[in-house]
Amino acid sequence: MPVLRPFPLHAVRDALGLVRLLYAVHLERSQGGPYYRDDPKQLIPIGRTLAESLDMARRLEPESLGYKAAQRRAEDALRDLDNLCKEHEAPSGAELAGAALRRGLALPWLRESRVPPKNQRDGPAR
Repeated sequence: MPVLRPFPLHAVRDALGLVRLLYAVHLERSQGGPYYRDDPKQLIPIGRTLAESLDMARRLEPESLGYKAAQRRAEDALRDLDNLCKEHEAPSGAELAGAALRRGLALPWLRESRVPPKNQRDGPAR
C-alpha cells in the first residue's frame, strides 16, 4: 500500500497569503504609481485553486480521491506561483509587508481591539 503524503497545509495557506499580497501590491502600484506591466489576472486562478484545494483538504478524508485531487491541484498551483514569481518583477519584502500593514489597518477591529468579529475571522477564501 502506498504511503500517503500529508497535504502541504501550511505551505498552501502561506502561498495563498502571498498571492493576496502580490495582488494588493499590484493594485497599489497601478493606482497613482508608475505603470506596472505585470498582469494580476494571472494570480486569480492560482489563488482560487489554492483556496479551493485548502478547503477540500480540510473537509475530506486523506484516503479519498477528492483529497488526492486537492493535493495535486495545490502542488500544481504552488508550481504556477513559483514560475510566475520567477518570470515577473516580484515585489520586495518591504512592499509585501507594507501591503499587509495597510490591509490590516483598513480593518476597524484591528485598530480598536485586535480581535476580529466572528464574521471577519479567517475562513475559506472567496
